[in-house]
Amino acid sequence: MEINEEYIFIRLERSNIKDLIFLYKYCFGFEPSEDEILSKHLNCNSSEKFIGFVAYTVDHFPAAYYGVFPQLIHYNNKDYLVAQSGDTMTHPDHQKKGLFVALAKHTYEYCVHLGIQAIFGFPNKNSYPGFINKLDFKETTRLIGFTFYENRFELSRMFKRSNSKYNRFISVLMKTFFKSGQTFENSNSKSNLAYVKHDEIYFNSKNKKNVFIVKIHGVDVFLKINSNTLSIGDINTNDINKLTSIASTLKKCCFFFGLRFLNFDSTPDGFLYEKLVNLNPTQYESNRSILLKLNTNLPIDTVAYLGSDIDVY
Repeated sequence: MEINEEYIFIRLERSNIKDLIFLYKYCFGFEPSEDEILSKHLNCNSSEKFIGFVAYTVDHFPAAYYGVFPQLIHYNNKDYLVAQSGDTMTHPDHQKKGLFVALAKHTYEYCVHLGIQAIFGFPNKNSYPGFINKLDFKETTRLIGFTFYENRFELSRMFKRSNSKYNRFISVLMKTFFKSGQTFENSNSKSNLAYVKHDEIYFNSKNKKNVFIVKIHGVDVFLKINSNTLSIGDINTNDINKLTSIASTLKKCCFFFGLRFLNFDSTPDGFLYEKLVNLNPTQYESNRSILLKLNTNLPIDTVAYLGSDIDVY
């Protein structure tokens, strides 16, 4: 615990998750369940869970939060303990007081104590300047988005008020129609690049009703349905013919279920990027990626990311 002028920094734990839910409501306009938050923090590659701090006023009002999620990056036959920058929230009444930077630095000091060697993240346009200008992050390769299909018959827009229920309904149908798939290692493991390790803990952290693995043409495919989009997280093959067939099948799913887009995100050096670009998708700039080394001897300067590596996938 540390007093920072008007505020007290207290580490996140089960007992104060309710304060995180309160901040979600005021900062983002929605309330995740306690189970959702627990799942993200308990399914991480560290014996220590809940790596983050809540800033409270002296009368114990939750003013801000910052946290990270420990993960493994694999490079040159070795695993490195790192962490993904996670939720950043400041209550409107406590903005512009430096809480984001103060909480982040406090969290990184604790990460060093735990042996975490780097922090990576995918900031939005609001938090990006703070990470780069005040926290010394370096920008790494930006993700590129592919759109393989845009469906003009967007049935999902008829269910905007109950979008999450419609997404879950489609997820159930897809898991009924296709056989269940098996977890598999990151497709970037087929390259010589550093990549986020997709182990059992990684997939447990993605355990949501609208995120699933199915077999399509005998290949495991990692998918997410969100809003009006079917997103490809990863595909466990390097066979271009099978990749073409899988994309074709998923286009048909988008049409029949009334989803607008079939998308895939990757850094341009990614293994699947080099394969799927041959299918001539529409391309767009996706998430920025950033990296902060906490251990200067870490031999990693850039990482091949997939859209499914982002914590909100």
